[in-house]
Amino acid sequence: MAVLALLIISQTGHSTIIWQENFDGFTRDYNCSLDDCALNPGLPSGYVAFGSNVRGKNYGRPNAQIVAGAERSNPGQTNKRAFRINLEEDSWPTGDNVLTKDLGKNYTRIYLRWYQRDSVKSFGNFQKLFRLKQSDGQILIPEFQVNGGNIQMNLWDRQTASNHFFTGYNLNTQYTANTWVCYEIKIDLVNKQAEFWVNGVSKGTLNATWWPSGWYIRYVQIGGNQYGHSWIAPTEHTRDYDDIVIADSYVGPSGVSAAEVPAPANLRVVN
Repeated sequence: MAVLALLIISQTGHSTIIWQENFDGFTRDYNCSLDDCALNPGLPSGYVAFGSNVRGKNYGRPNAQIVAGAERSNPGQTNKRAFRINLEEDSWPTGDNVLTKDLGKNYTRIYLRWYQRDSVKSFGNFQKLFRLKQSDGQILIPEFQVNGGNIQMNLWDRQTASNHFFTGYNLNTQYTANTWVCYEIKIDLVNKQAEFWVNGVSKGTLNATWWPSGWYIRYVQIGGNQYGHSWIAPTEHTRDYDDIVIADSYVGPSGVSAAEVPAPANLRVVN
């Protein structure tokens, strides 16, 4: 009697990638030293805004850059770059160090995965990491914020103008300066839920009942402004971003996004 067997090449993930960026397609550096760098040095391809804070205290470096020194996985190789913010002592409320992406449509659920490297893990108030927005009235801001004696991930929103912390991770005690870490945040605006992961481990959830109905995310601003410091001139610290992915389900730490893994194929019957 014939034996029937199915040989299947399996798929390891089911995410649909909305947008991803590793900055490796840029063939030159971009150094932004103006409020609006759309004309000088020009918008990086694929982005709708590029700007830096010029009114806070900085020490001669462009505040927002796409440069080789920020690269995570292949430093020194041709066309290997990432996004860097040179952090001043104080850049709030005047000015933002940002690179802005238009996702092209409104989304109500996203998973934002990125790698980040900071040269400092102690400061006095907050460090905005992203703005996720549809308009100026619909804004969510993932940021590291002082909470009591620790620095934790905070998800600020325009509706409440209040802090909402994921308490399972303390940057000031658990992060090693100048190392890369994989962060991921889930934003589900319909079910009003959020979750935060560090290197693939969940560090807390939010049942965000305070979010209003009808909110969307269309624009992703990498960076923002910062307030509070633990360093003085001429010291300047850096924050690097690389390998950013926005998907419709969990991505996790990896070199290849789940959507890039081939779907099941090559089914055959063996007699």
